[in-house]
Amino acid sequence: MPRPTKRQKPSAKLKAKHRKLPQNSPPVSRGISVKLRSGQKSANTALTTSGKTRGRKRRIHPKNVLRAANELLKILELCNNQMDWGKLEIAKTKEEITSVFERVPPPYRERLNLWRATILEWVLEGKFPKTNLERKMRHLAESVAAEGFLTPRRCRDVCLEERKRQEKLGMIFRREFYIECTCGYRGPAKGGGCPQCGTKRLSPEIEMDYPFLR
Repeated sequence: MPRPTKRQKPSAKLKAKHRKLPQNSPPVSRGISVKLRSGQKSANTALTTSGKTRGRKRRIHPKNVLRAANELLKILELCNNQMDWGKLEIAKTKEEITSVFERVPPPYRERLNLWRATILEWVLEGKFPKTNLERKMRHLAESVAAEGFLTPRRCRDVCLEERKRQEKLGMIFRREFYIECTCGYRGPAKGGGCPQCGTKRLSPEIEMDYPFLR
């Protein structure tokens, strides 16, 4: 009987072929970039969140409040003879406020009724002028112009602050022109005359060319 042959061992190449290859790990640069992106995102989110929540949210712009107050004041001045001011001062309900405007022309009456809830709040506050009708109308207009977004007192303060702010805006209150005087002065005029000798007399050439300066 033939002798059994020994089983040949697989070669090193075959072992390497059948060996399970490990999965490649992600590049280091990719991991760093992901971390950087996540860090930037969290930082930006934090900044954005803090920016949104910082401070008190303004519900109505002061410029719009003052504009509405001026418009309402014009309506009150036009319709003050058709309004029952005595009934207005003692009103206790919105229905009583509506009855105050019964004789007001329809377009203005509808507009005034939009403010009746805030007007009632103004009446109940009881701080309006009692005798001077002009001051009373202005007080009413500046108290209810925010349409309930602000209390009457705060609404008046906003109107006052905005009016002062607008008065401080850049405004030319005097305008002069460049002059050359026979006294030798050259520069801007003062009050329409020469700041050096004080004359306001114009030469015949200027009077002829610019008659409006006489």
